[in-house]
Amino acid sequence: MVDLSPQPFTTQQQKLVNVNWSDIAGGTGHITFYGGEVANGEYILSRNTFYSNSIQTKEAQALNTNTFEKVIDIDFDTPILNLSQTIKGTGYFSCPFGWIQTSATSETMEVYIIVKVRKWDGSSETEISNGQSKTLSKATSSVDKFTGNITAAVEIDKTYFAKGETIRITYELWSRHSLAAIYQGQEWFIGHDPKSRIDDDILTSDFDTGDNTSLELNIPFDID
Repeated sequence: MVDLSPQPFTTQQQKLVNVNWSDIAGGTGHITFYGGEVANGEYILSRNTFYSNSIQTKEAQALNTNTFEKVIDIDFDTPILNLSQTIKGTGYFSCPFGWIQTSATSETMEVYIIVKVRKWDGSSETEISNGQSKTLSKATSSVDKFTGNITAAVEIDKTYFAKGETIRITYELWSRHSLAAIYQGQEWFIGHDPKSRIDDDILTSDFDTGDNTSLELNIPFDID
């Protein structure tokens, strides 16, 4: 017999089921996003490996001291959510980066990234959590360059995102010189091309052949 009695109403959110990998014990599913530029100053996160309008963002070191300085600061936003979602767990955020030494100075450069997880509603942002990578160092005594990859793990408290809100991930690159007084102008850059290009007929970057320029973010979603 068909049950025609009223069924209980539920407001339980719809879950993401198409995940890249999951932590069954933690009840989370990690989804991989790629960061890139779609317009001048507009950076997005996408599950597709699209061609970014720029391969890298590059800034010069400004401070003439041996204190850490924030050199690069970029916000990457997901598309506006069409379904409510909840994120929780440990997120892993990689960052291809590089540094150019513009003077023949004996010194050691140090660098780390800070990743901030935020909620953006179109007018204001709320920080949820943040994490810092380990600090990498490079000694040099001449005009030089190095490239590499660095990852920050971020512990994300269970956070609900309503339909119409946006997940915002902020990348900050911090660096310092070992000398108290140095030549200004050392340059830092981070890659953010989902296709992991180095250059093409129009775009060029400071990365070398074989380098990775794909900014990848593994964000944990609640799948309980």
